[in-house]
Amino acid sequence: MTAETKADVTKKVSLEISRTEAEQRRFKTEKLRAARLALQEEPPRAEPKAKRKGGGKTLPKA
Repeated sequence: MTAETKADVTKKVSLEISRTEAEQRRFKTEKLRAARLALQEEPPRAEPKAKRKGGGKTLPKA
């Protein structure tokens, strides 16, 4: 068995880190895409009607 050089070890570790990060990005992207598609499938919500300000009786004009 041959001994690995520091460069070989560094390369192997960096490739593993890159693979792990790419996998995490892919998982996050799939999760966000699924959430966005779920929101797009829901019917739009009706906007609540604006409440009138004041709400009191008006005084008769003199």
